Amino acid sequence: MNMILVTINILFVSLLAERQSVFRSQAVLENENDPNRHTIYGEFIVFFDKDCVNDNIIRDFLNLFTCYRLNEDVTDQYPGTVDHWIEVDEVENCNQPDVVVEWNDYCIIGVEENEEEETSGINQCLSRSVESALYNLNAACPAITNGIQFIQFDSTHNPNMDIVVMDSGIDASHPQFSGIRFERIFDAYPGQALHSHGTHCSGTVLGKDYGALRVDSGTQIKLIDVRIFPTEGGTSSTTVLNGYDSIINYLEQNSGKKVIINMSFGGGNWAEKNNRITRIKELGGISFAAAGNNNYDASNKSPASSPDTITVGASDQSNNRAWFSNYGATVDIWAPGVDIKSAFVGGGSGELSGTSMATPLVAGIAANILANDPDLDFD
Repeated sequence: MNMILVTINILFVSLLAERQSVFRSQAVLENENDPNRHTIYGEFIVFFDKDCVNDNIIRDFLNLFTCYRLNEDVTDQYPGTVDHWIEVDEVENCNQPDVVVEWNDYCIIGVEENEEEETSGINQCLSRSVESALYNLNAACPAITNGIQFIQFDSTHNPNMDIVVMDSGIDASHPQFSGIRFERIFDAYPGQALHSHGTHCSGTVLGKDYGALRVDSGTQIKLIDVRIFPTEGGTSSTTVLNGYDSIINYLEQNSGKKVIINMSFGGGNWAEKNNRITRIKELGGISFAAAGNNNYDASNKSPASSPDTITVGASDQSNNRAWFSNYGATVDIWAPGVDIKSAFVGGGSGELSGTSMATPLVAGIAANILANDPDLDFD
């Protein structure tokens, strides 16, 4: 179903049984006797059925509120890819009267909190090479890796494959990526300095010295940058949605090409994020998601909870679950994620730990396998 979404910074109480919602400017306690009623505080996203809604309906919906205004500086960069959204911000020192919204009157089909997303890496200061990490993964999972080591692709071996890293941006000038084709298709924070998390993950996928996949200059494999994180801190769910849409748009424009997507980040588990991952799979993309570093069930996280990702947990040097790694039925594979050395912004290197580090290792191995057997697919 195609949808349009709106982001609003107010309190939302959903009365699912009656298919209506109450929007208020002050806190409303949950009704413990009504299991269908829930409360969401702060900024959130309202989803509209795109086949039903139009500009007039959205305008009438926004006119219900006296204390919220459209943020015209925030725009949907890929309207129509999956859905369309606008952001609405709260007016300070304003008392919003209670408003009852009948969902069907405004084509509303759902609501989700617009929460902060985070990367899935932990800073560490110990050294561990990707060679030893890959060796341990072979020992732990021989049926999956088939004992694969490194395959050096030269310019005569040109698989029709791209690798997307959806993260904090990639330092494309790093020597680890010398000669590798590069394209940035989305940047939520243009002009901001890069955090090393995305460069580190990219180096683990296909860095010249640190990558599970290693390619020579002139290869047709392309490294695709989708930047969704700023220099420091987390990002918003709306930014993640735009990042997903940029990948969907890229896949639609490059049909038939194998594309591997590394997603070393996570937020809360909600349907509209996972629906986009399903669309990515439908278009031929193969997504690898970090399980997360919360030491709880990965089904609480997205993209880790999506059935259309390969979700990766982190193991330690003893091939046990790393103390921080999420776990559960949604975790498909375990890979080393403690003290992994890879590229840092500015030409250097460093060691990080986390399911963020385990995920690109598996993605790089998958790229190796896929390059040698291009008929393989997600399933």
